[in-house]
Amino acid sequence: ASGMRKVSGALPLSPSLTDLDLSTNYIGVKGASSLAACLPHCRNLKQLQIRSCNVGSQGTKALASCLPFCSQLSFLNLSANTINDEGAVALARMLPECQALTHLELTSNSIGPTGARGFAQVLGGCGRLVHLDLSNNVLGDDGAKALAQILPTCKSLTSIPLSSNDITAEGANALNHMLARYHLWGHLWI
Repeated sequence: ASGMRKVSGALPLSPSLTDLDLSTNYIGVKGASSLAACLPHCRNLKQLQIRSCNVGSQGTKALASCLPFCSQLSFLNLSANTINDEGAVALARMLPECQALTHLELTSNSIGPTGARGFAQVLGGCGRLVHLDLSNNVLGDDGAKALAQILPTCKSLTSIPLSSNDITAEGANALNHMLARYHLWGHLWI
């Protein structure tokens, strides 16, 4: 966390920074909070990768609160951080304010049906999001059904990997029905 505070202190001094990859560094909740405090100063940031950094749900909530200030952010990877439903819902609430975001990677985060419903509530308002990777979570059939209901309103979303999510034929059928009924897009991995 002390190392992350030093990095965070330097970020406001780097206004031209466009890509930041902190993946596989143990920054934890404290490091994520330190990063969140300085991200509003990174107005040119386009890619942020915080994969496998043990930020958890509390760190994700801190990061989510500052993401709307990163007006150029188009790619966010928070995979493998055990953000669970609580972190997913907090992140989902901020998504409509992240107008430039096109790619969101949330694999391996223990996100369940509650998190899926959180995303389903806001995805229709995420006009530029083209890729949402929720693979290797625990969405189950209820999560798949929640996402299926919102798919017709997600005009820009073309890719949503959902593999390894405990989705049975029931959830897959709900997704397939919506995709076929509305002649929807490109890539769905179940």
